[in-house]
Amino acid sequence: NRFYGLAREQMFLLKSDAFLYQKKYDNIRCIKLPSFPYLIHYDIDEIKNEVLIYGVIHTNREPKNQRIASLQARSSSKMNASHVK
Repeated sequence: NRFYGLAREQMFLLKSDAFLYQKKYDNIRCIKLPSFPYLIHYDIDEIKNEVLIYGVIHTNREPKNQRIASLQARSSSKMNASHVK
């Protein structure tokens, strides 16, 4: 399947270039899946030298993964609070 092949390729890229992508919220970084409207949400554990993938989320849908949803909501509320000042 083309989707899974591209997702797997992007995940393998993270082995060598995980810091290349910017943080989107909290410490979560995102890498786009080419040709599909999906983002791979991940974090880097520098102590264990690991990439932790939280989910592959469609960009136009609400995330089913509650951890991703709560991180996004918390980040959004922090952003709104900082703009109010």
